Amino acid sequence: MKEMITDIRAWLMASGSFVLPKTIVLFDTETTGFPSEQKSFDDPTQARCVQLGAIVVRTGDWSIINSIDTVIEVPSVPEPVAQIHGINTEMSHDYGMREAIAALAFTDMCRDFPVIAFNFPFDYKIMRCVYARSEVDHPFGDDSPNTFVCLMKGSKDFAKVPVTAAQAKRGMTGYKDPNLQEAYKALVDPAGFENAHSAMADVTASLAVFKSIVDIIIDELEEEEVV
Repeated sequence: MKEMITDIRAWLMASGSFVLPKTIVLFDTETTGFPSEQKSFDDPTQARCVQLGAIVVRTGDWSIINSIDTVIEVPSVPEPVAQIHGINTEMSHDYGMREAIAALAFTDMCRDFPVIAFNFPFDYKIMRCVYARSEVDHPFGDDSPNTFVCLMKGSKDFAKVPVTAAQAKRGMTGYKDPNLQEAYKALVDPAGFENAHSAMADVTASLAVFKSIVDIIIDELEEEEVV
């Protein structure tokens, strides 16, 4: 994977002036576990994507113009994980889309648009496993026309969530990488959002967080012009 964007302000100001891409893609995965760094992407024992949520957004009016919200068929879903996102083995078998179909649909959605995920490295690894098993061309290569943005890292200096007590004991100071609910509460609505750990709910929450960051940057630029 080529370099991932973690500084949203620098990305949008790269040309010397503010430029917001006309179209962006946001996605999220719910999984059977954590992908292993010690295994290849196509290892059959790698974690699997059991739900994929993705949206194509036109930033001019922030409208969602295309979307995927699908359960994916996998061999099994561990019960502790199913309790988090609500998709068990039976649901996956009865209603799940084949991995290759989901992979192909997501590739078609991404085209050459910037691709944003809240914890991009995690979702990237999960989708690379999907693509490796499906043998479908993917948008995550070094020569990809897409820009990749980690919204978790990118929201850190905007959300300003203090490090935890445990992190402070380890010598960390300042702000921590927020989880999605923390970023949403800090930047969108202190009440938070419902249905966390459902892929589409997390995607729409991510969009709200990204939009709030864009609004903050625009407000800062307008204040600089006034001064």
